[in-house]
Amino acid sequence: NWAKRNQERTKQQGVIQEALVETELEINSCETTLDSITKRKEETMISHDVLRLDIRSLCNTLRSRAEEVYALEERRDTLEASRLEKKDDTRAETDAKKTEIRLLDDERHKCAVALNDK
Repeated sequence: NWAKRNQERTKQQGVIQEALVETELEINSCETTLDSITKRKEETMISHDVLRLDIRSLCNTLRSRAEEVYALEERRDTLEASRLEKKDDTRAETDAKKTEIRLLDDERHKCAVALNDK
């Protein structure tokens, strides 16, 4: 009787020992998987942070370039307004000179006519 119980207990102990070994293997496997997932998560977070920094840098660069473009457009508009103003001034001066020449030609013509009449 005692031998039978001892044999059953030894059998149960073997089953429990096998279950314990399987459980330890499963725990080791889960720990390895968890470590792998944790490492991937950390790498992903680092990549995410690097991308955010890259995006921030690109946004700053874009903002800076947009400001440069705006300043250049303002400068272009100022130069164009100045050019048009100078063009108008030149046209006014040219018109005034043409009018002066015409008046002088008329005066010369009158003088020539007056001399011919004498």
